Amino acid sequence: MAVTPLAMGAQPVDAGVLDALGENERRALSVLHALSPDAQDRAVIHDVAPADFVTRQAPYVGAEEWLDWVDLGIAGYETTDEDRERLRFVKGDPSGISGADLTGEQLDAVRGLLLHYVETGPEELSRQYRDQVLAADPRDLRFAWAGGRAADQAHYYRISTRDLLVEADNAVAAGQHAHAVWRDLNNDLGQGLLLDHYAQHGPDGRHLRRRLVSNRPTENAPLETDGWYVPEVYAKH
Repeated sequence: MAVTPLAMGAQPVDAGVLDALGENERRALSVLHALSPDAQDRAVIHDVAPADFVTRQAPYVGAEEWLDWVDLGIAGYETTDEDRERLRFVKGDPSGISGADLTGEQLDAVRGLLLHYVETGPEELSRQYRDQVLAADPRDLRFAWAGGRAADQAHYYRISTRDLLVEADNAVAAGQHAHAVWRDLNNDLGQGLLLDHYAQHGPDGRHLRRRLVSNRPTENAPLETDGWYVPEVYAKH
């Protein structure tokens, strides 16, 4: 079972009883403001917030991902190469402040924010992810922020571990257009399940190929069954 990438959005962020991402926003700002000035400087990776996810809509997060130059739906929005470089996500060495450099209370708050995302999934999966987050080495956890440091300023944050990534931005409409995505770096769209499948059925994907490829795409083509071409003489029988 896989539920990631799991994307959420809200505009306005708080609309009375409809407060889909309000708690996420409040927790994130609380985490940032609880840091000392020096720790905030290490957490803030850029003074410009992206209007979209740095990982965009890539079906699988690679070793390094850069923000797009433009944003869909926002006329005139552009980002510079410097912005893209400062905001890039490097899976093996993410930017931001390390969990090892946080106090116990601050680390609990960052973990709590990450858990707030993963607990939106089905209980069976949430329980697995919860154990994973709590067991992760603090040195592998990163909290990164970009943009303004107030609720009504364009801002972006992300939290990552070796296995999980959360991106959230609120860079449009004076802090009233939030969207976020939670990703499993090893199993987005069931990637891990597919790898297990290929391990069982061979790297050529023959089991899937039999369901996706015509046995005889044209009248002049030889008949193919189970990945092997059958001589025409047998096909006639």
